[in-house]
Amino acid sequence: MKSLDGGFTPKEIKRLFKEADTDGSNSVDWREFLSWIINGTAMRGMGAKGAASFERLLNTETQDEASFVESAQMGHNVTEYLKRNGSKGKSRTRKKTTTKAGCDEFGVPADYSGYRIQWPMTPQGAKDLLDNFLHNGSNKPLHAKHVQLILDEFVAAYKDRHPKPVIETEVPQPDGRLVIVGDTHGQLADVLHILYHLGPPSANNRYLFNGDMVDRGNQGVEILLILFSFFLADNESIIVHRGNHENEDMNALHADNGGGFEDEVMEKYGLQVYRHFIGAFKTLSLASVINKEIFVVHGGLTRVKNLTIDYINTLPFQDYTAPHPLSTNVKEQLFSDLLWSDPTEYEGKYKRSRQA
Repeated sequence: MKSLDGGFTPKEIKRLFKEADTDGSNSVDWREFLSWIINGTAMRGMGAKGAASFERLLNTETQDEASFVESAQMGHNVTEYLKRNGSKGKSRTRKKTTTKAGCDEFGVPADYSGYRIQWPMTPQGAKDLLDNFLHNGSNKPLHAKHVQLILDEFVAAYKDRHPKPVIETEVPQPDGRLVIVGDTHGQLADVLHILYHLGPPSANNRYLFNGDMVDRGNQGVEILLILFSFFLADNESIIVHRGNHENEDMNALHADNGGGFEDEVMEKYGLQVYRHFIGAFKTLSLASVINKEIFVVHGGLTRVKNLTIDYINTLPFQDYTAPHPLSTNVKEQLFSDLLWSDPTEYEGKYKRSRQA
């Protein structure tokens, strides 16, 4: 995809930065810009060349891996564009927060009518949150302060419990079980059905969520808050893998094109909370080995021959949600394959063709 340079007039660039600055910081995070483009706001009044620069991104009804690579390359071009022309001499400042009278210790107002968590998180507190979402769905949400609390505590606790990309675990003995759950993609009703039918997560009723909890459906936020809360209550109760949709590039796409999580969080809580979710994604594991014989991963086998668990454990998996899909770095290619690869009925390696 061609560089963005030359696609905008100076007047359009000025308007671009004004409208894309959604958090009012007087500078533009490139993901703010990318989301703004995808949502279609920028197309109003844009010159022909500028609009043409994003035509392929906005027309991804049949999003496959090749299209995703083009989108990721576009994101790279946006990053470089903003580095050259964006916020020179500007610095992003955070708003100071103070505890006000009538607020709890986390800054939630006393008159807040949404759901309130009890802290520290306990197994009963996680079950109560589960019950809230069962009875109210998204209609009685947590306050943003409580969401950030759960996310921050989860990141610290998960990094401490699982510092490597591969987890070695076992089926709880003597009479426990380990339930592996595949893609739930924002379908809260499915997750609630599973947890109520098979029982809540515990050390003896352990769950492994194998990635792709978000995008497409519109309740990925609630799913993650449930999973993270159970982990905080008992870090032996649940393992959470990263899939190719726990990925900020995928999240930036519209739900109809396979993404949607960024839009979901922005609508419910805003940019600051979305960044906390991205931080949590960077923490999630890439794979697990169960009973020293079963390898569980969201994607599949990789193009790297003679692969070992020790080598996977050298991946910089907490540096980013997913590597650039066009990377020629061997470790980044391996990382990408663990998130994206699919099985095949034939011997050998083939370019994947299914939708994301």
